[in-house]
Amino acid sequence: RGAKAAAAAKAAKARTPQRGRHGAPPLLVNPDEVKAIEVNEETRWKPAYARKTDGAEDDGDAGSAGGGELVKRKAQALLNKLSIEKFEKISDQLLGVGLRSKELVEALILMIVHKAQQEPHFSSMYAALCLKLSRSPLPALEDPAAAAGAAAGDG
Repeated sequence: RGAKAAAAAKAAKARTPQRGRHGAPPLLVNPDEVKAIEVNEETRWKPAYARKTDGAEDDGDAGSAGGGELVKRKAQALLNKLSIEKFEKISDQLLGVGLRSKELVEALILMIVHKAQQEPHFSSMYAALCLKLSRSPLPALEDPAAAAGAAAGDG
């Protein structure tokens, strides 16, 4: 019986494919025959903020209904990327995302507060972001009459 079992094991081993280095299956394709993947820019997947509808250019204007949502999505994406190591770079990008209305600034503040509540171990970073936001000149928060008066006084 021992000889039969040994013969059966040997036959089974002969039927299994050879394994390459580290147990990986052997390479079945000649690398010289592999061609590069062609990317079709029209049909490839793109994130929602990068898609254009009906070929129209979306400048992200906060006055348009879609523009405000675009700014909010960009701001949320940047908040998701924010870390202590990337704070300066990402916070500068966040301030330049296109906060053109008081409503968008309020939405950003709510997003920051929500992130701080969800990630209490990063609350000091979000507090620093709020401080940076409060010290940055945002045209959306300036009084239009004061801005017009300052512009007239400069001339």
